[in-house]
Amino acid sequence: MTLGAGVIVYVVSLYGITMLVVWSVIGRYRSERVPRTDERFVLQEGQTIVGVMDTKKTLYFCIATDVGGEERDES
Repeated sequence: MTLGAGVIVYVVSLYGITMLVVWSVIGRYRSERVPRTDERFVLQEGQTIVGVMDTKKTLYFCIATDVGGEERDES
């Protein structure tokens, strides 16, 4: 094998090993978070959920204490 071919084989193998290490590290950080079952969400008295937005990373709730259009019994 000539010197040029040896250098090319060395560079290609070094690149391959580097890419395998990078992909394995990235794979660890992309693992999905397992939802905890002990997390509880409790509304206080008078609160209402008016909107929910679900993204890949989290779940957002919009909570209001005074919702328009709601009839109130003030007796």
